[in-house]
Amino acid sequence: HIIPETLGGKDEYKNLQLLHRHCHDVKTATDGSLGTYDKGQAVESPDEVKVSSPVLKTSSSGDGIA
Repeated sequence: HIIPETLGGKDEYKNLQLLHRHCHDVKTATDGSLGTYDKGQAVESPDEVKVSSPVLKTSSSGDGIA
């Protein structure tokens, strides 16, 4: 979209433009539409909290090899 839908642009033919993937990424990074949901890919919201983390356990015999 020439004007991103998140900034009031409409999903109309006259608001579309054809871009190389790299050019689209550069435009998206500078036009204020970062952090939004793109139908082609899921973008993680910056305020999501990750509650899981890997935990390493030692073996019960204490030899250090799990």
